[in-house]
Amino acid sequence: MINRLKLALILLFVWSFSVKHLYAQDIHFSQYYASPLLLNPSYTGMQDEDWRVMGNYRTQWRAIEKPYNTSSIAYDRKFYLYSEKFSGGIYFVNDQSGGINLTVNQLFLSLAYHKEVNYNEFHVGVQLGWVFKSIDNSMVTLPNQFDNTSGYFNSGLSSGEILCENLNYPDFNIGIAWSRKLYNIELVIGLSLHHIFLPKETFTEYDNFLYMRLGVQAGIKYDLTERIYISPYLSINYHRDAREMMIGSNIGYILPFKPFDINDVFVGLHYRDPVNLRSDALIFVAGLNLSHLYVGISYDVNISNLRAATANRGAFEFAFIYKGIDTDIKKKTIPCDRY
Repeated sequence: MINRLKLALILLFVWSFSVKHLYAQDIHFSQYYASPLLLNPSYTGMQDEDWRVMGNYRTQWRAIEKPYNTSSIAYDRKFYLYSEKFSGGIYFVNDQSGGINLTVNQLFLSLAYHKEVNYNEFHVGVQLGWVFKSIDNSMVTLPNQFDNTSGYFNSGLSSGEILCENLNYPDFNIGIAWSRKLYNIELVIGLSLHHIFLPKETFTEYDNFLYMRLGVQAGIKYDLTERIYISPYLSINYHRDAREMMIGSNIGYILPFKPFDINDVFVGLHYRDPVNLRSDALIFVAGLNLSHLYVGISYDVNISNLRAATANRGAFEFAFIYKGIDTDIKKKTIPCDRY
């Protein structure tokens, strides 16, 4: 069985390199595994604990004028209906992009169903939400506003475009996943589809539709020894003429004692490739796990064509996951009289 799992993972990695490579577009985090509801709707409630709260903050490209800032907060919880396992969740994302003050707010509700069959657990999830976007037209310069007499852009000239400053639309996502715990291995593989109904998204009078995004995810936790574990991760997103791959691994050490209630510490290295294997960033990660709290920090070292302008500086990111208690009964015993 273990050999089959290894073969399946190798094939998934090989497939990720064999398909067409293009640019990615949607909001994302470098610690993508710490924002599961944004990654795949079926990951809603995929944990042993009854509930969890997740938060992420990212600031990028401070070396280039105005930085890009993204933050999110999410909550999910398990519940049972007629002895079947479900989970519900909610997440909110705020994104501030660049010099034109492009602001994106997303609010989504998640629902997932989880079913265990012969030690395999299958997960199906859906998300329904609303997206709000706005820009500052006074900060926008377009080709028609270039003043040939001065050699500079002139915001007083007509742009020739009709631009609105606000738009909003509903959005719908679905996802499936499979997970299994086998001896010292925990394996999760997921598939997600975002923007199912191709929402209309444009600041101009022309129609522009947001095409579906296909996501593939895989993660493993493997105990090398009683105290050392590794956690490789893979995330690939295809968005029409866009593609992004993130791959890497964390390695952790379980402490023999528990100072300040810290169970283990970890470090990691991840790699982001947005197009034709042209490197984008190396991501260095460090963090710790307490009894109920995950804390991770990461830094993106820019190795793309922008590295000359940014001096290799990329993005700083902070993530946390706070988990409640686990009230599920793991073992069942039958009381009997003693003689």
